[in-house]
Amino acid sequence: MHPYSIRRSATLVLLAAVVGCAAPADAPTAPAPSATPARSASAALPLVGATMRFGRPDMNAFAQMSPSAMPHTQAGHAVDRVFPGTVVIARGQTVAFESFPVHQIAVYAPGTRPADIRVDAEHLADAETPWGTFPDVLIDDPANRLALSPISFERMTWTPDAATFDRPGRYLVICTLVFHFVPTNMYGWVEVR
Repeated sequence: MHPYSIRRSATLVLLAAVVGCAAPADAPTAPAPSATPARSASAALPLVGATMRFGRPDMNAFAQMSPSAMPHTQAGHAVDRVFPGTVVIARGQTVAFESFPVHQIAVYAPGTRPADIRVDAEHLADAETPWGTFPDVLIDDPANRLALSPISFERMTWTPDAATFDRPGRYLVICTLVFHFVPTNMYGWVEVR
């Protein structure tokens, strides 16, 4: 092999190594152009565009406290939260909601604000649980409600149909347990662009 060819090959290998090391480890990589099939931009989007968590599994000790301790300690404010508070997805995508016991998730149409959710006696429903029936603990306000999850009695993931988020806007998502939504403000937002 010619010395110039060896030097040129070594330089290219060194340059490739330097460029590879300079890129962040989590930087996305694109497949070779020949390996990319032709498809529309919407087909390239993953169905699930974001994940939101209802509840804090890492604070289980607080979750085991008796309800009578909650008003004094305000522990519910730490446990009964939505993380992150806002996610952004593209139109046609959906959100995976991870729910830790005990929550029920409702999705409301763009333009709905927390103050619009009715929590009066006419809009409360009983919760049927493995431990019995609890009267008037679920918010049942159907106005502008697009989707409603089952109640989570154990850790679960609920993914509403992608048609739920079919137009751009800011969608309100809440926990329908009245003592989570009202005193601890357990709600978040899905922004669709």
